[in-house]
Amino acid sequence: MLGDEIHIPMMSIVTAIFVGVMLLVISRRFNIPGIVLLLIGGIVCGPLGLQLVDPTSLGQGLRVIASLGIGLILFEGGLTLDVNGYSSASNVIKRLLSVGVLVTWLTTTLALLLIFDLSISIALVSGSLVIVTGPTVIAPLLKRIRVTKRLHNILHWEGVLIDPIGVFVALLCFEWIATDSGETALINFGLRVIVGLAFGLIGGMAVYYAERTRFVPENMINVFALASAIFIFGMTEAVLNEAGLLAVTVAGFVLGVMQPVRLEQIREFKAEITDLLIGTLFILLASRLSFDQFESFGIRGLCVVLIVMFIVRPLNIFACTFGSDLNWREKLFLSWVAPRGIVAASMASIFVLSGKLAADSPDPRFIETFVYSVIIATILLQGFTAGWLARLLGLYEPVRRGWLIVGAHPLGCEIARFINGSTGADVILIDTNASAVSAAQDEGLTAILGDARSPDAHDFDELSDLHTVGHVLALTDNEDLNTLVCREWGLLLGPQNVYRWGRITTRSIENKSASGVLVWSDLPKPSLIADALSQGAVSLFESNAYQDDANETRTPIVSVSGDRVVMDPPSIPNVNVEAFGRTLYLKQELEVYDSELNPTSTQEIGKR
Repeated sequence: MLGDEIHIPMMSIVTAIFVGVMLLVISRRFNIPGIVLLLIGGIVCGPLGLQLVDPTSLGQGLRVIASLGIGLILFEGGLTLDVNGYSSASNVIKRLLSVGVLVTWLTTTLALLLIFDLSISIALVSGSLVIVTGPTVIAPLLKRIRVTKRLHNILHWEGVLIDPIGVFVALLCFEWIATDSGETALINFGLRVIVGLAFGLIGGMAVYYAERTRFVPENMINVFALASAIFIFGMTEAVLNEAGLLAVTVAGFVLGVMQPVRLEQIREFKAEITDLLIGTLFILLASRLSFDQFESFGIRGLCVVLIVMFIVRPLNIFACTFGSDLNWREKLFLSWVAPRGIVAASMASIFVLSGKLAADSPDPRFIETFVYSVIIATILLQGFTAGWLARLLGLYEPVRRGWLIVGAHPLGCEIARFINGSTGADVILIDTNASAVSAAQDEGLTAILGDARSPDAHDFDELSDLHTVGHVLALTDNEDLNTLVCREWGLLLGPQNVYRWGRITTRSIENKSASGVLVWSDLPKPSLIADALSQGAVSLFESNAYQDDANETRTPIVSVSGDRVVMDPPSIPNVNVEAFGRTLYLKQELEVYDSELNPTSTQEIGKR
């Protein structure tokens, strides 16, 4: 049997891993901010609760685990840097990422200096850690409250893009504190920045060229990227202590900007590792929290938290939206919603664990107490009231009118163009074929490269347009894939709002309730129709008058009735043709060859 010196730390790590991951699973399933469950889980499992996790038993190992884990989290944050997202963002978002960062940082620092007896360095670091909002808390909130598209985009992109900016500012502040005081402070600070930037740039470029030249086999690229991030962090720390976090963040930035071919594959793997690290670290770090440290924070602490929420954030929004076309209701809502997340909490704890803050603060855990207090207050107050406030201000959007079409081929593109033009609803095309996605984008359509099989896919979390999706049309040649897509999305949207192409079989009839609505079952595969469209063998045209005439070589594909979109109108019993506004028809033009249906005229493609 293992001795206590091994048993206790082992049980602490094992419990933290399992409980952390399980709580993240629950948070994703029920759209609850993960940080809320992790905070509660850490305290319950820690010395104040069930005593399953004892962070003190890890000794200096906790700092090593936390430093390495946060380094990998920051590396993943750099990988997700969205340069295109920033360049295409509105002026309000760009201001939030520049002017807003300075307003939040400096006004929070000033409030801390006025209320607490702190050094300027501790105040600056504390202020920098509450710059970030973070997608881990914003994404579940936006899924739950469904605000208008403009507000959704602003909050979404602020959360996604401000993370790396806030991290970089916080790291620079920490590097300043980590240097010795006196005349050599500026020199040491400069050295840490230079070393961190140099190792990060060199390491990031090395990983990029190893991927670009295909030196690393396909099945090894994920492990190679993970090992490289660890090596960059470790080597930088070996050369100059406390410079590793900056180096690994910069390395991630380099890869995010350079966009290697297999970047998405690396991102997906790193996202999974990051979830594991976040869950484990947060249970370990939250178990360190004690009621005494928050009690000592006292009334002054409560005052500064309220200032951050009710003065700093509104001032930030006022400065960044001045002269914009946002109305007062939208500005008020943005002023209220700014929950802080996991990155801020993790970095606050690692700064405390470093031991570099003791000389500058009468309370070595002040930064940790302040940041966690802001996190708890913003998540609880804003999380529970944001939906109510959105309804009160008339900013709630309960109905999802948008469409997600799986298949960016010409048929999918034409249907997307028709739905958008007839109803004004957002339509997004998704495909794993990069050339098809690029062609659709060149036509001015919204198209993304990705896998539509799961609504909870990691890459979907970063796509702000998907919050409008209320209907899905699976239009691939693979009937099993279409069924799977509709089954998964049907759990979210309802089976009556998901559609799929497929043949009528006994199995399809049995699975109808679980896999959506079957449409165009007696038409050829979508790719055949798409090819025929490209060759001019068939055409699609719109008409204001609905007509399903057996003597005509045309088939009604989609009709609209007000805002309602009706797929495959002839399949609807006792259809009210007078209710339809515009209809999209498929019409024969030339003879084509269908390898499945034998040589035939397009009457079998253009008409059932």
